[in-house]
Amino acid sequence: MSGGVPKRISISRTQRNTPSKAGNVMAKRAIILCNGGRSRRAICNYVKKRTHAETKKEKKEDGPPGPNWTYAPDANFRTAVVSEHPTVEVNGEYFKTSTINTITILAGSANEGIGDLTGIEGFIALTVLYCNNNSLTSLNVSTNIALTDLQCYDNPLNSLDVTQNTALKTLVCFQNSLTTLDVTNNVNLTSLYCNDTSLNTLDVSQNTALQLLYCYDNSLTSLDVSDISGLTQLDCRNNNFTGGGTSVIITAFTAAFSGTFDAN
Repeated sequence: MSGGVPKRISISRTQRNTPSKAGNVMAKRAIILCNGGRSRRAICNYVKKRTHAETKKEKKEDGPPGPNWTYAPDANFRTAVVSEHPTVEVNGEYFKTSTINTITILAGSANEGIGDLTGIEGFIALTVLYCNNNSLTSLNVSTNIALTDLQCYDNPLNSLDVTQNTALKTLVCFQNSLTTLDVTNNVNLTSLYCNDTSLNTLDVSQNTALQLLYCYDNSLTSLDVSDISGLTQLDCRNNNFTGGGTSVIITAFTAAFSGTFDAN
């Protein structure tokens, strides 16, 4: 291009609105070849719009998969789930909800170095959950209302809420850092292992179906099992029973008891 008025290059309406590789190349060449102010601005705007649209599309593809996925940030948890249930679909830090919401047993999450069980709320059909021997400081099972067997022992849990899990029959939560444990709603409990958890109180007055109760090595000052006629095993030694509490328990307990008992 030499001398005279610079040659103007225009693009049609179709070329402006239709994404194409050829269109991009044409626009770039036009910017280089054309020094006319108005034409150059039009082409620049065209290229900016194309670039913005492509960037927006890339961000959408890189973001969360969508509402049909359940967030599970712990890689060890995701690996354990897929190892036990190979049909579960994973996208980054997400489970596809439809591939986990029918799982009833999750036993492979024990002793797997898991520090965060976020995502367990998507397993709404769970009846059995073993997550013992991990590094869990919290555990939310409020949506897992079908649970009948929960084993979360040997974790540094400082709280455990099972008030929504009324179907529970077995709860094994020993060797945690619990100071309280509310099992008053868990009327179907038959086995409760809550020893070595620093409990200050334990109310089992509503747990009349209990057969096994292990609550030794805590800081309990009282324990009333007088209404639990089906209890066959009770171990409540190494607590802080005061005011003759242990002898009162034994008197009420042995009246209809034929199993094993240890309060020493």
